[in-house]
Amino acid sequence: QKASMLGKVDEERWFLRKDGSRFLGNEKISRLRASKKRGSQGFVHIAHDITAYKEQADDLRRRAAVDALTGLANRNTFFDHVERAIALIKRRSAYLFAVMFIDLDHFKEINDVYGHMVADRLLEITARRLESCARTEDVVARIGGDEFAILLNGIRDAADAEEAASRIGAEMRKPIFVDSQSVHATVSVGIALGTPAYDSPETILRDADSAMYVAK
Repeated sequence: QKASMLGKVDEERWFLRKDGSRFLGNEKISRLRASKKRGSQGFVHIAHDITAYKEQADDLRRRAAVDALTGLANRNTFFDHVERAIALIKRRSAYLFAVMFIDLDHFKEINDVYGHMVADRLLEITARRLESCARTEDVVARIGGDEFAILLNGIRDAADAEEAASRIGAEMRKPIFVDSQSVHATVSVGIALGTPAYDSPETILRDADSAMYVAK
């Protein structure tokens, strides 16, 4: 038959293989018109397996959003969350958030004495301990080097932020062992409470950083 294409539908959906496994396919549906003699029309369905492509694209997006060493949110992702918190506090006066800036004390000396592998492992352990101190609604990030930050979403008052800082300090004072070596690590924490006066995440993080240096 000689057929001409009248229309196309192009969409992604899940398909089943004969063995029962699933794959994500890009489905193209073409409506066909048959020759004048036959007078009938039909459809042609073509599905291209794009599972690997989508997984790769999702992995690239994930990698762009997280810190490669610790798996925490990276600086850009953290700023995105803080931007949303700033927008929210400008709309809802009852909403309150805080940004914590956390710095590992004497990290350079630890790096010099034990080497990069132990120092990197210490950063990973620190990340897990910070996560253990955070709530599900909070955002924990590594923003560079030995510097971390936490966005405390929806707190009641400044005392909530101070209590979170105390939990972190106590958690980090617990013994840390890396490859059978005992590493003594403490942190300094600075807190900046969110207010409608803030217009950028850089500004509130700067204030939390300044508070951290006072604490140190």
